[in-house]
Amino acid sequence: MNDRLLSLLSIDGAMDVALELNSLSKSHNMAGWRVGMLAGSAHYLSDVLRFKSNMDSGMFKPLQLAAAHALDAPDEWYTSLNKVYAQRRAAATALLELLGCECAPGQVGMFLWAAVPQAFADGYALSDELLHRNHVFITPVASLARKAIHTCASRPAAA
Repeated sequence: MNDRLLSLLSIDGAMDVALELNSLSKSHNMAGWRVGMLAGSAHYLSDVLRFKSNMDSGMFKPLQLAAAHALDAPDEWYTSLNKVYAQRRAAATALLELLGCECAPGQVGMFLWAAVPQAFADGYALSDELLHRNHVFITPVASLARKAIHTCASRPAAA
């Protein structure tokens, strides 16, 4: 859901000091699979691989093969998926604004952050009110800002 793709490692000098970690969970509809990638200089990657080899034995091979296949998806697949998520984001934004939340413009990705209305002490108070009054549950955010709410555009619209 971002037309300005940017890798941390594309920035001058980043390969000398950084590792980039990413997940296929949302970008490839593989939530729960715990599949991702780590990229960077061989020097830093070797330290991570040495540590990991002492911690676990690796991922089930069919999952690895499915992830590798997913990475070969054509551009059209990503464009189509991004359109679906953009529609869901618009619906989530409309709902949050209906609740009096303020969504920051220009957010990218499938997660949406919004400021909680002043009438509520925090996201937990808003969540409790919606649950008890309307039987609707939203998940408040425990980290970052307590006066914010976070939603995800990962579910299809109800029929």
